[in-house]
Amino acid sequence: MSYPTDPKSIAVRDRVITVLRAIVQGNDYFFTSVVFDNWKHFKEILEFPSYEVYFGPSQPLQHLSGGVAQETFTLIVHGRIQSDDPPGDVRRAIQDVRRALLADRINGAAGALSSLLLTMFVGASQTDNGEEAEKGFGWFNQEFICTMYGAVEDL
Repeated sequence: MSYPTDPKSIAVRDRVITVLRAIVQGNDYFFTSVVFDNWKHFKEILEFPSYEVYFGPSQPLQHLSGGVAQETFTLIVHGRIQSDDPPGDVRRAIQDVRRALLADRINGAAGALSSLLLTMFVGASQTDNGEEAEKGFGWFNQEFICTMYGAVEDL
């Protein structure tokens, strides 16, 4: 008896989590990150910046010839900041996330986003617009539009 394999989109999400967990403050990044692989209530988050990764909207599967298909979906990185400059640090954290994921997208190693995805584009960013800055907090959602190509049963 054979068992089904996980959808390839889960491998992409897991790779994004791995890449974000590898962010360390230094020459390339503003912050060392804390990444949760499931949703946390903001009151449970004690370390900042913190990131969560979840799926957003997807497009219908496009069936191509020969049993292959193309799937486009959105991954959203939700970030929370606590600092003396939340609006500025929200933008810095967004830059860290973008830089890390785009670097992995072009890295070419086995298991990297470059081996899992046909394309990955930086989508829209949404922030709290400084509404929580008075309390020392800020948040953002950064979208990444991902496209995969492969055998229908693997997507």
